[in-house]
Order: sequence, then C-alpha cells, then structure tokens
Amino acid sequence: MLKELPTRDLFNVGHHHRCYRNKSTERFFTASRRGVEFVDLVSGENWQNHWVRTGCLLGNVFCNGLLYVAPHSCGCYIEAKLTGFNALAPRQDTAVTLLPGQEAPALEKGPAYGSLSTLNSQLTTSSDWPTYRHDPLRSGATEERVGTALQLRWSSRRGQRLSSTVIAGDKLFVAEVDTHTVQALERSTGKPLWSFTAGARVDSPPTLHQGLAIFGSADGHVYCLRASDGVLAWRFQAAPAERRVFSYEQLESAWPVPGSVLVQDGKCWFAAGRSSYLDGGICVFALDPFTGKVIHRQTVFHADPRTGKMTPETSANTMPGLLNDIRAPMA
Repeated sequence: MLKELPTRDLFNVGHHHRCYRNKSTERFFTASRRGVEFVDLVSGENWQNHWVRTGCLLGNVFCNGLLYVAPHSCGCYIEAKLTGFNALAPRQDTAVTLLPGQEAPALEKGPAYGSLSTLNSQLTTSSDWPTYRHDPLRSGATEERVGTALQLRWSSRRGQRLSSTVIAGDKLFVAEVDTHTVQALERSTGKPLWSFTAGARVDSPPTLHQGLAIFGSADGHVYCLRASDGVLAWRFQAAPAERRVFSYEQLESAWPVPGSVLVQDGKCWFAAGRSSYLDGGICVFALDPFTGKVIHRQTVFHADPRTGKMTPETSANTMPGLLNDIRAPMA
C-alpha cells in the first residue's frame, strides 16, 4: 500500500541536497537539505530543524533513542546553528521551558556579601585590563605604551589549560578551565594569592569591577568574589533547573554560562543556555553587581514553547536564532 505524505515545510527553501543520504526510522523519514528535517510517517507532520546539522559524508545517526550529529563546517545559519558533536534527545514532558514571569532563580549570599575589604581592592588603575579582551566592547586594545626591549619577569605553572588573563591593581587573574578554578596571582612576581573552585568549567577569566571578580560557570551559576581575597560575595543560579549533561568528559548544566560576564553602566550582563532552540531557549540577565539583585530578565526562544517546533523558514542563508557566547554590548 502506498501513502503520500506532505513535505511542504521540508523543501520550501531552495538548496542542493546535502552530501549524505536521507534516512528513515520506524516513525520518521529524515531529509538532508538545510538541517535535520523530519516527516512523521503516521501523521505527515513536518519539522524543519534548520538549527542543527551534521558533518559531510557522515549523516545523521539514530541510536539509543538519540539523534547524533557530528561537527560540520557549514556557513549558512551560522549565528543560529548548533555546533560541535551533539547527542539530542526527544523533548520530554518534564522539560523546562523559560517563560516570562517565571519566578527568579535563587541568589545565595556568601561571607563577603555587601563588603569590600580595603580601598586597595577597588582596582581602578589606568593600566588595568579588567575583562576579557580589555573592555566591554571586547576591543583587545589598550592605550598603554609597551616597550620593545622585553625580558622574562616571571613564570608560574598553573595547570594544563588556562584561560586568558585579566589584570587590575596589583593582581593578575586567570581561570584554570578543567579544574573549575579562578586564581589570583601577584602581578609583579606571579606569587599565588588565592584560588576559588566553582561547580564546573570556567572557560574565560573573571570580569573585575570595583573590588569584585565576577564570572560565569558551566554549572549554570554566576559567581561574585571579593577580589582582594577570593571570598564569595554571592552566587546566582541562572539555569532554570538543576539538570546535568555530559560534556567533554565532565558533567555540566544544560544551561551553562560563559565565564566572562559583561559589566556596563552599573549592570552585570550574562546569558544561560546553549541555543535559542534548545531546552526552553537562552535566558539573558542583568544583575546589580554588588547585590546580585535581578534588574532585567528576558528569555530568547525561537521555537513554539508548547511543541518545540521552529517556525518554517523560507530563507536559504539566514534565520533567527542565538548561540550563547561571551557578551558584548548590543548595537
């Protein structure tokens, strides 16, 4: 018996077939056009899923109740398409969906909450490099003069995989990524001063702001430390739930936060999540850096909150969508 099924949402975008075969399971036919397209073999319903794609020649792999997609080098939908090697599960009834008006996540106050130790901890010298790539615009530039007659002042072995550094006052700060630690060293000698361990990887250095060292972690939290001694001021749970996934041989939140937060105009900005098409989307926060109080909160979710389906896209090259990354000011 033959059955004809609609493909109106699968082939509505002009593009050549990708360099791997279409595939089928007992329930779905999957095409290989712009992303990972599905046709329900029972209902005929279509899903585009242009936000995820697999690598050339390999194709999508269905196994263990999961969809495996390999790394790719495609440039289309580059601001929206999931990257890396991923295993995706069907959406569950218990999946968390971030919606406007949802109760704010918890703020945990630490021993240093509301205090700065000394005026020296304000870290306001003109030669500071207080955040990733120097400033909120991520310019990677400074007006400080650097001589050409260079020589080694000191060296210090801190771990196998380190972030870039930030410097303020008499201290240098660096994250040792895989051990979840942020460390402070004496700027002139490299002498270790203090170390703080977060709940998962910290992929970039903290942002230094008026005596505070603030950073995000793959555990779904943002940490604020007193920069002078590394004592916790507050910890904010940006992830909407305590759900863990396995990533590069470690556990982390389904909603990680990049390490380098953005502090601008008295607000601390960051985002939790991986993609605006996954797990309820990406949640953007602005906090008071001293108190951790929520000033602004917005969820960016480019799929139907009830079904998880993306709106059918008709452009072959661009589509709405966000991937989480280190924050920079919006134009």
